[in-house]
Amino acid sequence: MRAARDEASRVREALAAARPLEELPDDPTLVELGDTVTIRAEGSRERERYTLVGELEARLDESWISIASPLGSALLGRRAGEVVTVRTPGGEVRYGILGVRREPHGVA
Repeated sequence: MRAARDEASRVREALAAARPLEELPDDPTLVELGDTVTIRAEGSRERERYTLVGELEARLDESWISIASPLGSALLGRRAGEVVTVRTPGGEVRYGILGVRREPHGVA
C-alpha cells in the first residue's frame, strides 16, 4: 500500500509541475512533441504533414502520429533540412524534413 501512495504522490508532483506545450520554449527548426512536420518521401513530389503527439493522442484517421511510431520516433529531435530513414514493412523509406511548425493547441 505504501508503494501505491508513493507513486500517487510522484504523479501529483509531476502534474503540478506540468506546463502546456504552448508555454515551453520553441526551437522553430527542431522537431519536438506537439510540432507539425512537413516531409517528403525521397523520389516523391507529394508533401505530407504530421503532428507528433503522445501514444494516447495518436489518431489513425488524422495526421496525428505517435512519437513511439517508426516515423514519429525518426522525426523527433531532428531538424528541418535533415533526412531520416524509416523502416517500414515494405522496406526503408527516406524522408526529407521540409519544415517544422508549432501549431496552436488543437489545430493540425
